[in-house]
Amino acid sequence: FAIKQTGVPLGVAAVGAILPLLLGALPWSAALLVVAAAIAAAAVAIGPSRRRLETAAARQTTDREAAGVGATAPAARARPGVAGLLRDRVVAPLREVLGDTRTRRLAVASLIFALTQVSFLTFLVSLLKVEHGFSLALAASLLSASQAASVMGRIGWGHAADRWFDPTRLLGALGVAMGLAVMLLALAPADAPAGLMLALTVACAITVVGWNGVFFADLVRLVPPERVARATGATQFLTFMGGVGGSALFATAVSVSGSYTTAFLALAVLPTVTGLTLLAGSRRRAAG
Repeated sequence: FAIKQTGVPLGVAAVGAILPLLLGALPWSAALLVVAAAIAAAAVAIGPSRRRLETAAARQTTDREAAGVGATAPAARARPGVAGLLRDRVVAPLREVLGDTRTRRLAVASLIFALTQVSFLTFLVSLLKVEHGFSLALAASLLSASQAASVMGRIGWGHAADRWFDPTRLLGALGVAMGLAVMLLALAPADAPAGLMLALTVACAITVVGWNGVFFADLVRLVPPERVARATGATQFLTFMGGVGGSALFATAVSVSGSYTTAFLALAVLPTVTGLTLLAGSRRRAAG
């Protein structure tokens, strides 16, 4: 799971390294078109592999539906409406996940951790440019370097969860560590040298971006095999809520306070409290 999840920080690192070069050679609109073309090419490239990844049962079901087999039966003709789809695909899985204390704790943690991760990735360059006076190229380079380090962090945390630590307890420790790292980043003086800021951004990336693999492994460990897909989908619904809402909330905090530093300090509280909650829950489970 940790290796699978390295795609995100590798992508961010690639953008941080390549986009400044594109902006130096092309207008910003043309640079975005290059990125859009790369996304479209990836979509086309992964299409043929989809059927190889589907299970035989899923392929048979898809083929039967495409061929209209069984379409004469009233039950087969009935198509759920939007409300039915929301109930079956969103509400019911969420109810299952939130109805169990262990998976509920993980789901809420994923929301907070994703909020922290997206806020860090989205506004790090702005913090370095506006409040530390770094050039855009240098700020993007620090972001890129931190994401390259976070790839090793994701794999390292996954290995640690496999060999030495309970995954839930490790997630809790990561929450506390990411809160501390974000706080130190926010408290760095405005004239801090690039070397210090690189160390702080790497510390943030290893923790703030390094939690995903351990999270998925812990979730799969806690639910029966037949519920893995539903549980993963439900928790990812909350994860992406945190990611989407994170940028808006952080931008609002910057607008209200007038400071990226203040917003990052407020952000640091959320993963810290979440991590402490996970640690307390894992201790209670171990005692029980």
